Amino acid sequence: MRFNATSVAGAAQPQRLHGLAADIDRAVASASAAQTPAAVAGVLAAYREPDELLTPAQQAGNAEHYARHLLYAHPLGRFSIVALAWQPGQCTPVHGHFTWCAYAVLRGAMQEEQYDWDAAAQCALATRVVARAPGDCVASLAGLDAIHRLRNVGAGTAISLHVYGVEGDRVATHVNRIARAA
Repeated sequence: MRFNATSVAGAAQPQRLHGLAADIDRAVASASAAQTPAAVAGVLAAYREPDELLTPAQQAGNAEHYARHLLYAHPLGRFSIVALAWQPGQCTPVHGHFTWCAYAVLRGAMQEEQYDWDAAAQCALATRVVARAPGDCVASLAGLDAIHRLRNVGAGTAISLHVYGVEGDRVATHVNRIARAA
């Protein structure tokens, strides 16, 4: 399948994004459903330079909340590639996922707070905190088995690259499964 190196918004994208989308497509097509997130994380490990994947505007953060930039949406809805730009202290809510996902830290110092789901109490229990540095890649299946919160703990803008098994127009509504933390 051929990929257009243009974002869904129509702005020209760095050529390396074209290769990333093609490599992810091959990984998704060849892996089982259970292996897909890890296969995609393996692809992300080869794409570490934000300047090769993102325009300067896509690397800019937002003073009020982390900025989400949809970079690529597979034409058949198999996956979407999203860049997140984080200002210091910005974080996600505590969440699991409605879909499989994989992410890589490209720049900055991130922290991942991990949680276990307590079905009886219907809430997430904090279990550990993991430092995430540039080059770190993480993958998870859909559900409440990998509840987490991501945070920029550095002094500058952090950038992470996320791949979700969902159509591009559903990234804002069908990815994060918000969980109540104890």
